[in-house]
Parts: sequence; structure tokens; C-alpha cells
Amino acid sequence: MDRVLGLGLERWPGLSRDTPAEVMGELRLRERLRAGGSFPQADRIRNGLESRGLEVRDTPRATLVLRRSRAEWRGLPKEISASGQVPNLLEQPDRYDFTVSLVAWNNGWEILRCYNGIRRHCSAHRVQVILVEGGSSDNTRDLLGEALQEDPDASLWLADHRLGEAASRNVALRQALGRTIVLMDPSMEPVGDFLAPMANTLENQGTGLTGAAGLVTRDCQNFYDAPALEAHAITLYCMAFPRQLVGRAGWMDERFRFYRHLDLDYSFRIRQLGYRAVVTPKLPLRSHPHTLWEAMDPEERARRSRANFYIFYRKWHHQTHLFSTQG
Repeated sequence: MDRVLGLGLERWPGLSRDTPAEVMGELRLRERLRAGGSFPQADRIRNGLESRGLEVRDTPRATLVLRRSRAEWRGLPKEISASGQVPNLLEQPDRYDFTVSLVAWNNGWEILRCYNGIRRHCSAHRVQVILVEGGSSDNTRDLLGEALQEDPDASLWLADHRLGEAASRNVALRQALGRTIVLMDPSMEPVGDFLAPMANTLENQGTGLTGAAGLVTRDCQNFYDAPALEAHAITLYCMAFPRQLVGRAGWMDERFRFYRHLDLDYSFRIRQLGYRAVVTPKLPLRSHPHTLWEAMDPEERARRSRANFYIFYRKWHHQTHLFSTQG
């Protein structure tokens, strides 16, 4: 379309009279880094430019840079492009009992089913809900925006593309103000207060991780449902841990763009600190089909799962003390 209209959008940044030559040089370097897959280095350049009062916006045709005073995209909410653009509130005191993290993409109805269950059954607690939406192509944004606009304890972060599972969860970790952080898959529907039992489990000395289901392994390759409450990993369908541990465990590894095996990695991160992973049994959660999994081509989801597993295995297979015994 640009070729037909002759707008020359791809040349727009270079033709902008407001953009200093040194900024254009940084933008070109950033584009080369992004093209080569060096996203962390590219994000550092973006953050540096934004700290100097500039707005960097990636579009399908070009990268736009505007001064902050001109960065009001009228009628459109501000979007993020990386988790690092979100303020880190870890040093602030707890303001809630729980922070619940949800990730949305073309599944607004599924998110609302989980969100409404939280609000319906967990009103006895102070609960912060953080949703991260990544460039949905359906009406997910509108659904969530309308549902959350009257909820002062919920925030909706919009990304200009699919950040990936780990990066989306890191947005929540950076913004969390709840004493306990709960990572939820929207396929899980609360049908009762599922938060209080997990908080009780975490009060046990030495327990740093809990949730609805656990996994164990003997070789760091094959994982099975935990036969007892103590486990080697807690599944991401419902995973809870103290907010205070995030500073020690670190942010989630953003190479995990697909959700599979991210839970294994972060479980091992927490257990490496000396904490136990313990299942909280019989949580009042109803499991529904996982829409992302069901919608994906079987070969593609196998490829992504395999790629994620290799990341996990290479990091942890030599840490035999984390899986040589059951729980």
C-alpha cells in the first residue's frame, strides 16, 4: 500500500528534521541488533533514548521516534514493547495480600471467566490483578478494558506485540504489590477461595512455592505428576510464591516465549535458593481446555515445546541435587 500511495514510510525516520543525527545512529544500530536477534541490547538503546525524553515506537514499516511532548497517540493507549519499560516496584512495601498475573492474547472471554471467578470468590482478600495483553487481533482489548475500568485494583498493560510468556509475567513481577504472587493460566476458573489455602501452605517454614499441581523427575528429562505433596516443580496453571523471593530468584528467563517449561525453570530457580515446592491439594479450581494449546498446529507446539525444554535442560541437568530424590 505504501508503494502505491508513495508515502515513503520506510524513509520517514531518516527524513525527520527533528531527529538529531546521533539519535538516528542509535536507531540504526538498534535495528541491526533487532535484525540479528540481540533484543536485550536493542532494548537498552530504547531505554536510553526514552530516558532522554524520546518516544520510540516500532511499526510494521518503520521505527518512529517522537519527543515526549508529541507522544500522545490520540485515542490510543500507551503500549509497551518490553517488560523493562514497566516500573519496578519490588522495593515498595506490600499493599495487597495477593497479586494475580494473567496473560491475554485473543482470549478475552477466557480471561474474564478467570478474572470474574477471582473477584466473585476471593473478596475476603485484598487482591491486585495484573493483565498483560499482547497485540490481540480480536476484541480482547475492548473486552478487558471495559471490564477493568471500574476496578481500581486491576491494571491492564498493553503491548504492541506478543511479548512472550516470560516477558509478560515479568511485567506482573515488576508491578506486583501483593505479599504473595500468583501466576494463573486463564484456562483455570476459580469456583471458590483458592488463595487462602495457598497462603497457608507458604506459611510453613522452608516452603517457597506452591500451587494446584506438582511434578517430579529422576533425570531432569521426564516429568511426572507428583505422587505426594512435595514436588520438584509447580505447574504454571496455578503457581504461587512470596513476592519477597523475586529479588533473589530474579526475573523470568525471557527466552521462554512459549509457556511450556517456564514453570520448571522458575520452580528450580526458587528451589535453588533452598526452598521447598509443596502442592496445595484440592484447590477450588475448574480446569477448562487450554485455548492457546488447542489452537496451535501440533507440529508448531511440539517445536516450541522442544525449544523451551532445551533451554531448561541445559541450565539445570547438572544440578542433580534438585531432582535426585523425590521432593
